[in-house]
Amino acid sequence: MEFTLITNPVQPLLGWVLAARDPEKLAHFYAVVFDARCEPGVNSLHWRVCSPLLELDIYRPSRQYTLTNRGCAFAPCLRFAPSNTPDIELQHQLDRLLQHGVSIVKPSCQREFGTEAWVADPEGNGILLLVPLLKL
Repeated sequence: MEFTLITNPVQPLLGWVLAARDPEKLAHFYAVVFDARCEPGVNSLHWRVCSPLLELDIYRPSRQYTLTNRGCAFAPCLRFAPSNTPDIELQHQLDRLLQHGVSIVKPSCQREFGTEAWVADPEGNGILLLVPLLKL
């Protein structure tokens, strides 16, 4: 595992960690979502998804830790490029992600700022999909 030395403590690197029942499967899913590379981590229970803008470590917790159903109080927001037709663009993204195991938790909804939908990844983790309305 590589670590980057942070020389400016005011701007820390933000990474994500995610507990999973099947880290390899979930890592491949998120590699598709983020168009990133997927690689084995420090052991067979750890996988990484990396891109210039993302570091996601996915691991299988010890058997002493119970994975429970999680809510949407803290979840990633996948913010796509702004669009004049955010509802159409969001549907395009939903169609793509449904092929990779996403399930719809709350259907798409148009708001004044764009269109959003809550989905769950293959293990039930909440994700907010957002296509902002392009402001001219």
